[in-house]
Amino acid sequence: KPQKNDIEYINWLGEKAIPFSIVFTKTDKISGVELKKNIDLFRKKMLESWEECPPFFMSSAILSEGKEDILEYVENILKNSP
Repeated sequence: KPQKNDIEYINWLGEKAIPFSIVFTKTDKISGVELKKNIDLFRKKMLESWEECPPFFMSSAILSEGKEDILEYVENILKNSP
């Protein structure tokens, strides 16, 4: 479930036009169904005040998942920045 301080910070980033993405960490700690539910809740909450959601990533250090996607995303941002 999105925390109030998370949403406030995300809204602040938007107000300042600071690009960002959202990373759901420790995805190995909950079931796939629970993860999907959490992501859907977060997306729904964001869409209350945003036209579209930023990129979402899922990450688990234990399962070695998500790292490559996140690194590729950051690399693409750096390549396209002035």
